[in-house]
Amino acid sequence: MKLNLSEFRCVFSLFLILFSTNASSQRSSWYFPEYKHYFRPDTTCYQTIVESIWGWQYLKISVFDNCRYVEISCYRSKDSTLKQKGLYYNTNTVITHPVTVRQAGTDSVRTEESTQTLFKRTGVWKFYNTAGHLIKTIKYKKPDG
Repeated sequence: MKLNLSEFRCVFSLFLILFSTNASSQRSSWYFPEYKHYFRPDTTCYQTIVESIWGWQYLKISVFDNCRYVEISCYRSKDSTLKQKGLYYNTNTVITHPVTVRQAGTDSVRTEESTQTLFKRTGVWKFYNTAGHLIKTIKYKKPDG
């Protein structure tokens, strides 16, 4: 089954709604801008999970320090070589935007708000070539406090 662009947007919007904060009992999803990736943490704030992104790479995401920091390792899917690794910190900045939700099998359409918490890179990030050798490091500003 192939989706056209408008169907894909609809499905993606529904995905965002399902993984966003719409009730006080739900947790906001987290957004990592460099990967254009959304992640919904569990309630413990101490977890490690592996998620595929874009079909050609995957992220190992480790949450710690009461959800203040996330360590991300990005790997190439083809050979599982490390591509980049470093820390993100929780900016406590919430991004809210409207999304259109279409109920499957009906013509029902509604608009809801989707919210994500923005994370930014911090500390030293290491970048590797396809042979696994370190090619560069970038030092990002540490968060205040």
